[in-house]
Order: sequence, then C-alpha cells, then structure tokens
Amino acid sequence: MVYATITDDIRMIGFLENYIQERFNTVVTPFFVFTNFEVCAEQEHFRRIDILVIDTDLENWYENSISIHEMYPSIHILFVGAHLEVGYQVYDVSHYGFIYKNDLYPYFEQRLNQIQNRIIEKEKTYIRLSWKNVVYVICEQDVVYFERDKRKTIVHMKDGSIYTTYSHIDQFDDYVSPFFLRIHFSYLVNMNYVREYHRNNVILLDESFIPISRKYAKLVKSYFENLQIF
Repeated sequence: MVYATITDDIRMIGFLENYIQERFNTVVTPFFVFTNFEVCAEQEHFRRIDILVIDTDLENWYENSISIHEMYPSIHILFVGAHLEVGYQVYDVSHYGFIYKNDLYPYFEQRLNQIQNRIIEKEKTYIRLSWKNVVYVICEQDVVYFERDKRKTIVHMKDGSIYTTYSHIDQFDDYVSPFFLRIHFSYLVNMNYVREYHRNNVILLDESFIPISRKYAKLVKSYFENLQIF
C-alpha cells in the first residue's frame, strides 16, 4: 500500500515516519509527505495513494479535503488535528476517522488496521488456473511471484504453496495489477514482497533470490528510483 500525509507539523511527520518504518521495516513501503495542499496537487503520483492522513490544523483543510475526495475518490482519508471542535466538519467529507493529535498512540494504529482491512477486502482480485483438468481460484494479492519453467508456469504463494499451469507467464503479465513487475523473462514479481533490491537481483521476504535480466534492468531501476521509502 502507498501512504501519505499532508501536514507541516514536524512532530506529526516524525510520528508517522517512525511508525511506518517500525511496522513495515521488512517491506518496501512508499510514504509521501506533503507540507501543504498546493504541493500535493503538483505530484503526478498522488493518484497512487491508498491511505492519506490530513492535518485539520492546516489552513483551508476543509475545502481542499473535499476537492481531494472528488478528484481521487479511491483514496482513504484519515483526519488528525489538535482542535476537537473541527470534528463535526469532517463528516462532510468521506473519511475513515478523526484522531486527536495527543491521542495518536494508540488510536492511529487501531484506525489504520481497520482501513487496511477494508482496502484488502475491497481490492481482492482472483486468478483462475487450470492444471490437469482442475481449475484453481487463488487470490492475486497472495501471489509472491510467477516463474516460467520450460512449458509451465509455477505460481509461488505467500504461504509457501505452489500452483502449476501451462498458461504462459506473458498471459499473467497482461492482466495482473501494477504491483507486479516483470524483472526477467522467467519471473513476474509482486513488488509488495520485495525485501531488498540489488542491481542484478531482488531478494523477497521469503528469502527467494530472483535475478534481474539485462532486458528489464532499466525498468526495475526506474521503479525503485521513483519510489520514496522510509
């Protein structure tokens, strides 16, 4: 998932950065910080955000929050502020909660878990595989990577199980979500499971070592160069 905040509160930024770093320290997790609404409006990757924390202490937060929701209805907004009297105004904007700044711990984690669970359930997509007259239905988000092995494609799942199909890996590359990246003729990887990136390979959370071929090296490098990670 992609996280972001719009705030100029240094303490709040520090809290969010530390929280995301500690919670997702083994996962590549994008987190963007915008100090005002004008800056975030100029960012082309703003549409990629899944969860956005908006500081209600910012000037014109109300009008700008409404605009953000209208432009990017898929973004899940969470409000945080130091003034409880603005609480009634947040109900004019589609959001997933308001947290008093002094209560960020532990309420932020509780609310974030609720939002993440909703996103996961809402965005689950499924893949159908056929193998020896049997059709399997698997959750795309649970796929770690696809591997081409001669005439077969092997699908590696996060629980360690594998599925085999005669469908070519190119077929999956055509319709899986953007979080999957082709890094080799024989490998299509779910980037949410990448632990380390090196010039010639990536290492996944399950310790799998996946090579990066020369053909895809520039694409993979560009992916990580455009990713802000904390």
